[in-house]
Amino acid sequence: MKRILILAILTAALFAVSCAPKKVLIANEYMGENKTAKLLMLPKAQTVGSDKNKVRLFDYYIRICTLNQANKEENCKDTLILENVNPRSLY
Repeated sequence: MKRILILAILTAALFAVSCAPKKVLIANEYMGENKTAKLLMLPKAQTVGSDKNKVRLFDYYIRICTLNQANKEENCKDTLILENVNPRSLY
């Protein structure tokens, strides 16, 4: 019974992680000695265009993080820059 419960919890955790929206890293820059800035795009469920030319929209974020002594990111803050962006319009 205990094994079944553990297996059920692990399966639920796997589904929760796999269903989470993935952010696409666009750029990563270091700002000084202890800060990083990343540009991210998060896909939306919304699409625009005709059936042949459907385009999926994205939200565009900037993430600023502080680097600790081991060069690991901490205290990250995400800021929404643009909503419902056609990714081709950024390049």
